[in-house]
Amino acid sequence: MVGWAAALVGLVLLAAAQRRNAGASYVALVHTAIGRTLLARAVALLAAGAALFAAARSAEAPAHESRRAMSGAALATLAAMAVHSAAGHAAASGPLAVAIPAAVAQWTHFAAVGVWMGGLAALLLALRGAPSPEKAEAVGRFSRIAAVGLLAVAVTGVWRTRNELSSWHDLASTGYGRTVAVKLALAAAIAALGAFNRWRSVPAAATSLRLLRRAGGGELALAAGAVVAAAVLGTLAPPRSGYAAPTELEAEGADFGTTVRVRLTAASDQPGPNRFLARVVDYDSKDPVPARRVTLRFTPLDDPGVASTSLALDRGAGEAWEGSGPNLAFDGRWRITTRIERERDSVEVPLDVEAKTAPQFVSVERIPGQAPKYTVEVRTEGYVRFSPDSERPGPSVVSVTCYDVVGDERPIEQMVVTLAGPDGHIRTPPIRRLQTGSFVVDVVLNEGRNTLAAVARTSDGVRLRAVVALDVPDASRKDP
Repeated sequence: MVGWAAALVGLVLLAAAQRRNAGASYVALVHTAIGRTLLARAVALLAAGAALFAAARSAEAPAHESRRAMSGAALATLAAMAVHSAAGHAAASGPLAVAIPAAVAQWTHFAAVGVWMGGLAALLLALRGAPSPEKAEAVGRFSRIAAVGLLAVAVTGVWRTRNELSSWHDLASTGYGRTVAVKLALAAAIAALGAFNRWRSVPAAATSLRLLRRAGGGELALAAGAVVAAAVLGTLAPPRSGYAAPTELEAEGADFGTTVRVRLTAASDQPGPNRFLARVVDYDSKDPVPARRVTLRFTPLDDPGVASTSLALDRGAGEAWEGSGPNLAFDGRWRITTRIERERDSVEVPLDVEAKTAPQFVSVERIPGQAPKYTVEVRTEGYVRFSPDSERPGPSVVSVTCYDVVGDERPIEQMVVTLAGPDGHIRTPPIRRLQTGSFVVDVVLNEGRNTLAAVARTSDGVRLRAVVALDVPDASRKDP
């Protein structure tokens, strides 16, 4: 009953946090997918509570009635775990063929931990007093159950960890990975104490319960730490959630007078050091242009306050120009201006590219009577929420707010918002600060896809970039 009460308190706190993040009433929240998931959890927990109450009432009744009530509590608890797994990172792992096995593995992991650790807590409560044959038999019986639970926890835990990390290097380089590493270390320590119990404490249970109580208490203390680590993992984006294999970057364009055409390629479309190859040809004849020097100038379009950098290319094989540099320093949209210096003049060819990293999770909340909310998860750093007061062609005001990983508003030193319309032209609309982490921006939306990109910088130099696409319908189309 204590465990059930703790679960109920946790659900209430989770609902309060979701309502606060949505900025809506509880009545409005229950009409969203998040609210329906909370209700499903509540129904399962209330059913478990009712079954536990029935089990307590039937303590003096025949054993089969008590077992029936406890079985109902177990089934309801497993249902609550299933709902929780279906609403978490595991279910967001990609297509159904991937997400369903991941959610099942997560549910198995939860259930095995519950049986193993919850059963151990119940066993230690039942072992108060002096040793007895009945207690020794119970210890041996639970030891076999715990061994199965440990195996299930280990297999599902390693499988889920492997699927959520893009590489084992993430264990040290990401917040999610470091938290996983802490959880794995705690799990290894718990397993070591479990092995000690099985081979030392269980055989001694017939004459002394001291070893079992001490080692079991240590297991529960470490398990509490592992549960805290698991809760932290629930607030962080898994590295695998946005991992995508790098592809070749490619852009092509011509100068204003259509005399020269440039085709620029790079080995990767990811930010960081890269190798660039430029082929410069005559616009009409497609013959190589005899240039004296070719230089690339990199200008970040999503970060107007960041200075441009340049990279001089060397003449390579086949009249191509090539060079390496870290000029695409971070993710986002860039304009690479290729400057071609000839014997008597020079021309410039602007090329727009995008340095890509992990795709970002975007959740959309549409509550009747309120502006829609597009919440973008920025990997390991928090969230950025866009809320346009209108999604129709014409003037609109978009509020942009930054949050940390626990949902509190994050202080922002500087914010820049850019808007790319269906024509691809990028504009930097005026922006006004409302609070430390909240801004509003005046935009003009056009029919079709309008892409908003917000780049925020905190006082300690952290850069957050979030992108959301607004599909603006035809103004003449009527709502159904």
